Amino acid sequence: MDITDPTTPQPLNLLDVQGEPKSISVQGSRAFVTVTTDTLGGVLHIIDIPSQSVLRTIELAGQPDRI
Repeated sequence: MDITDPTTPQPLNLLDVQGEPKSISVQGSRAFVTVTTDTLGGVLHIIDIPSQSVLRTIELAGQPDRI
């Protein structure tokens, strides 16, 4: 997010996570995003923030709530 003007934040880029994001946690340059998929399951994506790429996707046994 570009928060140069905090009253009108703007997205810098979008990353398709193939489902409905449920929660996010950021540690350093990594984002951990839980996503509900259309198969009644979910995944955890580990995203490299500087390159805006998914480093790893971990299948979850159910629909995630939060991380």
